[in-house]
Amino acid sequence: MSNATVRPLGYDLELISTIYISHSKNSVLPLLVASLMVNDISIIAIDGDHIDDVRTMIDIIQHLGAHCIQEKNRLIVDARDLQNFDANIPECSSTRYSLLLLGALSARLGKSKVALPGGCDLNRPFDFHITCLEAFGNEITVDNRSITCIQKHSPKTEFSLPYPSVGTTLQAIFSTVIGDSRLAIIIRNTALEPEIDDVIAFLNKAGAKVFRDDSNITVIPVGRGSLSAVSHEPIHDRIEASSYAFAAVATRKVVLLKNCPVKLMTQALTILEQLKCIFYIQSEHDILVDGRSIEESDPISVVTQPYPGFPTDLQPILAALCCTLKAVSHIRDEVMPHRTGYVKELEKIGALISSDGNKITIMGFESLSNAVTVNVSAPDLRGGMAIIILAISNGCDIRIESFNQILRGYSRIISNAHILGGAISHEHP
Repeated sequence: MSNATVRPLGYDLELISTIYISHSKNSVLPLLVASLMVNDISIIAIDGDHIDDVRTMIDIIQHLGAHCIQEKNRLIVDARDLQNFDANIPECSSTRYSLLLLGALSARLGKSKVALPGGCDLNRPFDFHITCLEAFGNEITVDNRSITCIQKHSPKTEFSLPYPSVGTTLQAIFSTVIGDSRLAIIIRNTALEPEIDDVIAFLNKAGAKVFRDDSNITVIPVGRGSLSAVSHEPIHDRIEASSYAFAAVATRKVVLLKNCPVKLMTQALTILEQLKCIFYIQSEHDILVDGRSIEESDPISVVTQPYPGFPTDLQPILAALCCTLKAVSHIRDEVMPHRTGYVKELEKIGALISSDGNKITIMGFESLSNAVTVNVSAPDLRGGMAIIILAISNGCDIRIESFNQILRGYSRIISNAHILGGAISHEHP
């Protein structure tokens, strides 16, 4: 005799919409750079609808001589014939991850040249990258258009990063993976973000010798041509998943998030718990968020920190959510203190929000007449997403300049906005 247990679901399935989370942008981009050090074929699982930054990086590595073939949900990169070290091209000026080409190309070819980097305008200098490259034996020349890096000396065998940034940590790894196998290079004070460990896993599959011990990373270099064929699936995007979890709460929707890296979302889920939001972790990869269930009078107070602290990338998204609360909330950004350009844009659509240095105070929002379309500008990727979330929450029609900023990290934002209660009409240039 077979038995069955029946429980009422408690939710009308027609009220539940599904949002699929992409592979992590912050893994895929450095993985594409890392594939240039592999003297063979790299297979990287990748979403069919690329975000703009991924398309740009594919264009860059193809310019350098890598052959890229898209097959369904995987990208095949063949860098066996790579000889071009010159990436002084406009595409590099649109993504900050192009800086990583300096270490990767110099490690493989002995020299690299890259256009000055772009990405979000968050007042981030690249001097830490220069310091890191010089520590590992490179001579650096910077002019008003590009950075040139030439291998000249033996690397230091021990170096402490001036700040545990993700980019500088990856730069240090890429600069040392290929070299004198008699050395053991210790990199201290490294960032702990899981995307770095994802790149390390890729490199080690290819034959690299990179080992983490908390914030210290040891690299035993391998000879040129030693990195061999590799296949890898990047982790899914914890920032995108957390953004949509916050968006579901801000818009008071019931949303099933599929392909979430649940174990990497502790900080975001803690915020949901503070708001007494009902959510169900259905597996290691799925979360059902009931945005209708929150306690609106509970204030939020958060300080951003490097991983495993609250991510700076979620700071603007959380601010948009806090605008929908009936309480005064506070955010202090200790990682990117200049990340406040979105504040004046949120004010245009009714947010009662102010910034003082790296401190943001949120006091709710005022309803606006939907008879008027408000013109706003996306100052950066995450700030742009915050604008969309609050506009939907406030029932406000907006026209966004620099909408492409948002597509750099949220490839499905147009369809997902509909799930959250909005409609986006994108005017392609």
